[in-house]
Amino acid sequence: MKVNLGGLKGFRIPLLASLFPMLEGEDLDELVKDIKQNGLRHPIITCEREVLDGRNRERACQLAGVEPRYEQWKPRYPGDTPLAFVISANLARRHLDASQRAMIAARLASLPKHKHKSDTSIDVSQPEAARQLKVGLASVQRASEVIKKAPELAKAVDGGRIKVSAASRAAKSPRSRSTWCC
Repeated sequence: MKVNLGGLKGFRIPLLASLFPMLEGEDLDELVKDIKQNGLRHPIITCEREVLDGRNRERACQLAGVEPRYEQWKPRYPGDTPLAFVISANLARRHLDASQRAMIAARLASLPKHKHKSDTSIDVSQPEAARQLKVGLASVQRASEVIKKAPELAKAVDGGRIKVSAASRAAKSPRSRSTWCC
């Protein structure tokens, strides 16, 4: 399940990178503006021609008319994996609240068992995903429910517009989806 980037150097988005939400609106506009003024400061990291980190930078380069630079991911220590890299790179850099991290953990735990080309297996339980994303298991379970029952609310949680607890309550409510407010 990969998404083609429409001819951008032939790189594709793997499941790992797509766990984290894309920048939108003002945040994306600021990144485009910065890249136009200063160029691409950090290369887009790939693993076997798949973007692991830098989807937002790649998109901003395209919008800014700047040629992106790519760098191949290399393990930095024994046992380092593409998943560990993606989580570390995004948690340390992004300003994600607990609800957004719970959504990421729920998606991570729901990934099909997968063997990455780098010979690492991806099979993460909800408790392990909660630990890696630094959120409670109950939040991950609520996020999983929101993803399954109310994708439009999941998008609102991803964007930081609603908390996962409120989205979970709304997803359980008998009201029609058209009355949900994000």
